[in-house]
Amino acid sequence: MKTLFLTGHRKSGTTLLGNLFDNNEFACVYPTDFSLMYAYFPNFNNNKFTFKQKKGRIKKIILKSLSDKLHSQRINQKEINVKKFTDVFINKINENNINNIKYLIKLLSKEYSKFINQSNRKYFVLKETSSDIFYSTIFDKDEDIKFIHIIRDPRDNYASLKSGSKNYYNKIGEDQITLLSSMIQRAVLDFKFIKINQQYFKKKNYIIIKYEDLILNGENVMKKICKYINCKFSKKLLNPTIFGKPATSNTFNKSKSTTLNSKSISRWKNELNNIEKDTINFYFKEYLKKYYNISDKNLKINSKNIAIFYKKMNYKFFFNDSYK
Repeated sequence: MKTLFLTGHRKSGTTLLGNLFDNNEFACVYPTDFSLMYAYFPNFNNNKFTFKQKKGRIKKIILKSLSDKLHSQRINQKEINVKKFTDVFINKINENNINNIKYLIKLLSKEYSKFINQSNRKYFVLKETSSDIFYSTIFDKDEDIKFIHIIRDPRDNYASLKSGSKNYYNKIGEDQITLLSSMIQRAVLDFKFIKINQQYFKKKNYIIIKYEDLILNGENVMKKICKYINCKFSKKLLNPTIFGKPATSNTFNKSKSTTLNSKSISRWKNELNNIEKDTINFYFKEYLKKYYNISDKNLKINSKNIAIFYKKMNYKFFFNDSYK
C-alpha cells in the first residue's frame, strides 16, 4: 500500500480534502491528523524520557486524537474501537523503532488498514498540517510516495482562525496576536517549502492544489488528483465523509456544512480589520501575486499598520522589560 500525504497550513482545507477521499475503493483514510510529528517529535524522541514514558506519550496522542475526531463527528466508538486499535498499534512498538518516524508511519498504515479491513486499498491517506516542512528530513527523494499540498488565500486562512478565537483558541492560550503571528510564521514556511519539496521529490510526486479551486470547481480538481495518483474518478469524491457517513466541517461557525460550499471564500473582506489585512498582505505579497494573480495595485499597504502589528508582536513575544 502506497502512502498519500495531505498537508498544508491549519485551516487551509486538509481535513476537507481527507474527507473527500474517505468513501472510495482505492483509499484507506486515517480520519484525523497523525499528530506525532509535532506532539511526539522532536521533544520526546530523546534520552530525557524512558521507553515507558515515550510509549505512554504515543498511546495518549493516538487515543485522544482518534477519540476526539469520532466524538466531533458523533460517531459511536463501538463502530471503531479506538482503545483496541491503539493497543494493537502500541504493542508493535519496541525500543529500537520508537524514535523512527518513518517506521511509525508505515506501522500506522499497516495496522490501521488491517484493523478496519481495508488492507487491499491502493493508498493509505494520511494528513498532517505543516508536515511538508519535515518531509525531506524523513523520506528519501526517490521513495514511492505521493504528496498533495493544499494552499489557501492567507487572508481567508487567518479569517477562519480568527473566527475560532473566542470559543476555542483563547481557551488553549492563543489570543489574536498569537494566532496572527503563528499563521505568518507557519504559513510562510508552508509556501516556501512548496519549491523545496518539488525540487527534492520532483514535481510529478508533489502537487499543489488551491482550496478555492477545490471549493468552486471540485470535480475538475478531484479528476486532476485522480490522474495524478492513477485512480478512477467517481462522484463519491465530491462528498466529504468519515467512515462513509456525511462529515461535518470543522469550521467554527454554527452552521457546519457537509457539502462543498463557497461561504468561506473572501470572508476576509468583512472579517479582518485594516491592520490584519495590511499585515498579511505585507508578509504574503509574493505568494498572493504568484498563486492568486493579485496585482500590486490591490496590495497597497499602509506601513503604519505594520508598525502597529510589530509593536504588539514584539511586546507579546520578544520585549524584555529591564526597567522594572
